[in-house]
Amino acid sequence: MMTAFSIGPAYAAVFLIWSSMPLVMKKTVEYYSAFGAMYIRLAIALALVSLIRKIIRSPNLALKKNYRAYFWAGIGIVPSGPIAYWSSQYLHSGVYAIIYGLMPFYVLALTALSGTPEKTEWAQLLPLTVSFLGLVLLSNSQLESGGLNGIGLVTCVASALIFALSIVRTRECATLEIPLLNLINGSVLFGLICLTPFVTADFLEIVGQSTPRAIIGVMYLGAVGSVVSYIAYYYLLARVSAISMSAIFLATPIAAVVIGSIYNSEQYSWIDWFAICVITAGLALYSKCDSA
Repeated sequence: MMTAFSIGPAYAAVFLIWSSMPLVMKKTVEYYSAFGAMYIRLAIALALVSLIRKIIRSPNLALKKNYRAYFWAGIGIVPSGPIAYWSSQYLHSGVYAIIYGLMPFYVLALTALSGTPEKTEWAQLLPLTVSFLGLVLLSNSQLESGGLNGIGLVTCVASALIFALSIVRTRECATLEIPLLNLINGSVLFGLICLTPFVTADFLEIVGQSTPRAIIGVMYLGAVGSVVSYIAYYYLLARVSAISMSAIFLATPIAAVVIGSIYNSEQYSWIDWFAICVITAGLALYSKCDSA
């Protein structure tokens, strides 16, 4: 069993990196297409993780033995990722956050449908519900300002459900016997193979004319968003419940608000800050119930 000292930093890494990614994604999509941005990001991630594996002499991928784990981990990247990129063009960040904030409940439903539901007490679901209501309250201003779009809504829900399925099935397939870097390598390789048919001459021309900001954005998403965060993500997924892992989607909007307030001089009302307190209290209560 891993101690709270080792799990805590992993949670912090996932939380901080995933909180920053929507802003970077939105900036890169302004220049690249949804598939193009994801393809470059995965190419950078594959090159980096392959180099690290070679340096540390990681064992081979054992595709015949571990292909199920690579597949289920891979669908959380493709098609979930490109769909999420695409839907972000049509939805306000508040709506996007609400849809992904339901992740623990998607995971709960999918674990039940899989026939091997994880043990979850009502005492654990209540604080998650409280946190979700706080998330709705936080996003209320954006919902009132016309942040709903039919196509964006449907595709965003589809992306979230695919990611939830990836969480559930990866946890069932991937054990501690699969090295973290191998799991990342296998899933990223799967994503690149799936996206390769969409690479066109126009896309290659756009890449050749990339701006410095676009290059920095995809490099961050590839190196930090697809390697560093996934090391922490898969590390946690092997050691905590799928629902506990998915609860982080309720926390990331908090960082988004703080980042917006500090770096973009965005103004938030007292209701927004009250909502943040509600989300935090709900997650703190869930943490206590989960560790009991």
